[in-house]
Amino acid sequence: FDEKGGWRQFQLVYRSTDNGKSWLGPIVVGKHPKRQPNEGDFVELPTGEIICYMRDDDPHATNGLKAISRDGGRTWSPLYGSGPWRYAGRPDVGLLSTGEVFLTTRVGAPQAGHHLGAYMEPQAIALQPTPLNGPIPKEARWLLIDNDTNPERPDWGYSGWVELPDGAIYVVQYITADAPAGKPFIRGYRIPRRCLPRR
Repeated sequence: FDEKGGWRQFQLVYRSTDNGKSWLGPIVVGKHPKRQPNEGDFVELPTGEIICYMRDDDPHATNGLKAISRDGGRTWSPLYGSGPWRYAGRPDVGLLSTGEVFLTTRVGAPQAGHHLGAYMEPQAIALQPTPLNGPIPKEARWLLIDNDTNPERPDWGYSGWVELPDGAIYVVQYITADAPAGKPFIRGYRIPRRCLPRR
């Protein structure tokens, strides 16, 4: 939190090159006067770039955030836009065997409801300096996985995923659904590759 800037959130990283014996930082990954980047997750591409995809707690935002490092995390690009909705919970990002960047996240505005969603983009698109407020690259794909319909206190969307040997993706999240309020549980989803949106 930036104490002098109205307690706005920003994303930091500490960097070690000796297996954690010593650390450099803090290094600012993302900071913006009108956005609130936090809870970032990182993916390293085969070409060496690192991309940090970030949650944004600004209530007026309608997409997620990303920043790119081309020097091993020492310095970072300005913030760029990512995805068709605000990443309202920590993204979980990695690479599929087919090369696309894939992430799951709690879905925010402009999507109504309480969804868990997935977003995919080719590496070449992930490395582009996409505008902070869109538009969404035409090569990107996304889907809504589930909606927490708990009428009292929905709580959902912190997730993880793994690609299975047959190419399907197994996703887990916590969700309240029809459980008592404040009693979320773990739910899993097996998503066959044929069910993923295609370009």
